[in-house]
Amino acid sequence: VCQFRFLVVKIKLEEYVPFILKAVDEIERDFTSFGSPPVLWLLVIIIGGFSFFTVTVLVGLIVLELLCSLIKLVFPKDRPEKEKYKNRLEKIDAQSFPSVHTARSAYASFALISFLQTPSSLLLAVLPIFVAVTRVRLQKHFWTDVVAGIIFGALFFFLWHKVVFY
Repeated sequence: VCQFRFLVVKIKLEEYVPFILKAVDEIERDFTSFGSPPVLWLLVIIIGGFSFFTVTVLVGLIVLELLCSLIKLVFPKDRPEKEKYKNRLEKIDAQSFPSVHTARSAYASFALISFLQTPSSLLLAVLPIFVAVTRVRLQKHFWTDVVAGIIFGALFFFLWHKVVFY
């Protein structure tokens, strides 16, 4: 009787495995969106309002995007799952190094932490880590790409906000 109950429970759990895996995949895709421009722009505008800080961060995100694209042109590296491209813009996007998602999320996180200056704002520091993990799990980048993206985003924040604007 005990073995029969265990078998029934095991069969029931196996029915839910595909559902659970699909839910995890969707959560990962949601976290990776915190490295996309529209989400970050919206987050910065909501938190910063229409201020000099907001304009500085938005322009910084554009400059960061251009610098990362330049790096991808100079140091081309294929993604874990190689992507096909038809033109030069698609070729830049198909490159893996550095991870622009993690660079953007690191830059925006540090900018928002410096703007808010509250202990709870330090929670934003984990955002680039979540983005990095999801980018690797989704096979869009290698670990070296996402670590380089976080470092580049943090360095860019320091140079852009601490040297150029302050």
